[in-house]
Amino acid sequence: MPRPDIPHLADGQAVLAQVAATGRRWLFIYDNVESLADIKELIPQGAHLIVTTRGAGGWPGFEVQRPGVLGFDTEGAPAVRLLQGEAGRLAEVLAHVPANEDYPTSVLGAVRLSYDALTDDARAIADLCAWRASEGLGPDLLTQAPGSAWWALRRDEVPVAVQALAADGARVRAGFRDLTARSLLGGEGGVWAMHRMTALLVAVYPEGARGGGYSENWPLCARLTPHVRAIWASGAAPNTAAMEHLLNASGICLNAIADYPGAVELSAAMLTRTEARLPESDREVALALANHGDSLRRTGDLVGARELLERAVALNAAHRPGSADLADCHDLLGGVLLDQGRLGQDGAIVLALRQYQQALLLHRRLSGRAEPVARALNNLGAVRDAQGRRAAAARLYGASVRIVRAVLPPGDVQLGYGLLNTGAAWLEAGRADLAEPRLQEALDLWQLVYAGQPQHPATRAAAGWLISCLLRRAAAADNRGRREMEARQLSDRYGFDFAERRAEAMRYPYDPDPGGQGEGGPRSN
Repeated sequence: MPRPDIPHLADGQAVLAQVAATGRRWLFIYDNVESLADIKELIPQGAHLIVTTRGAGGWPGFEVQRPGVLGFDTEGAPAVRLLQGEAGRLAEVLAHVPANEDYPTSVLGAVRLSYDALTDDARAIADLCAWRASEGLGPDLLTQAPGSAWWALRRDEVPVAVQALAADGARVRAGFRDLTARSLLGGEGGVWAMHRMTALLVAVYPEGARGGGYSENWPLCARLTPHVRAIWASGAAPNTAAMEHLLNASGICLNAIADYPGAVELSAAMLTRTEARLPESDREVALALANHGDSLRRTGDLVGARELLERAVALNAAHRPGSADLADCHDLLGGVLLDQGRLGQDGAIVLALRQYQQALLLHRRLSGRAEPVARALNNLGAVRDAQGRRAAAARLYGASVRIVRAVLPPGDVQLGYGLLNTGAAWLEAGRADLAEPRLQEALDLWQLVYAGQPQHPATRAAAGWLISCLLRRAAAADNRGRREMEARQLSDRYGFDFAERRAEAMRYPYDPDPGGQGEGGPRSN
């Protein structure tokens, strides 16, 4: 009978019902049961049942059969002969297992004994898993591959036997059950196994890293990215387009979870390999330049980021004019220039404005680019704010937020940036009453999206602004006790100095207008 990866009580009862319907006599063996309560709903009717258990002196309705014990009182006793025979087999295995500074030969020998006893399918899975990271393994990492668009492109890199295995979910699940039963994930393998694992990973890794709704893919990316890093860290990653695709996608994922040094490492690797393999006119070269430039910006290397992004813009303008790639590169370069302008570099803010304007023009010309239009409006708002033109910034941020709400799934991460910008704008403009709900929504969203990174920079930024907003309203006697308590709890949770936050809050004016409405804000993503 088919069964899910994680069977429930009803699945077991369905099996028992079908067995009973055969009219034949069956023998069931439930091994290593801890208590009668664990199997009380799974007692077969009209069949024999044997239960092995270590922790019970007897159960109602069961007859106790205690196993005999082999004699061990002399050198030739049965128990001694059995143990000596097994020890001899272990010694034979250990003689062929190389010593390892991290794992004693006894451990390697025990693993080898378990590996030798695996089924063929389980051994094939173990060979593949040996090239993955140590966590996040599961049957879906094989079974999802055949249904993806990349499978047709990379299938030839996978041995025929592995193709057949990945296409048969029942075999994959049975193999994982065998590995689980033996507490074993390992095996031998060379670079060939790594090549095949790369093809499987690229087939499963989600597309659309920069598109709307990408945050929905983050749990899967978080499982897959450690496997990509494990392959890369081995020093023998395959020199293929599939590996470059994984480096790129994983670098974007690392940027999303604020592992900026890790993202720089992978994006640098992708750029080096792509430039060595492809001519400068190829789209993948400009993409690699843009991704590495964006990663450098996040680590503060604005000079290096600007150089790479200017090259990416130039290549796309020469070979892909009017394209979405060119628009995206204008956006990224504008971000670097804006950062330089905020640090006081002459003329950089004006240059950032021109880049963002060109990006917006291209996004509007391209059909189906609503989310990039929202991003471009958000960035233009940041430029206007940096120029001190708050009213213009507010209008641009408001337009961006409305588009995001209309075109992206509820709770998409991109909405958080617009909400933060809007809330910060209203707080600085003296409208903490309008700022608070936007900042609270941004914080709630990012706490959910970045649940695995509780101190993510985006979450901390939203918390910092919300603390200031709460304290500013508390100072105006707007439900003082509740807001001060909430502000103190957030300060403790995210490591802010409460006194400093209070002093910061008092810098902002506060002139609430119950009849006013609007959206706007001053912070770029």
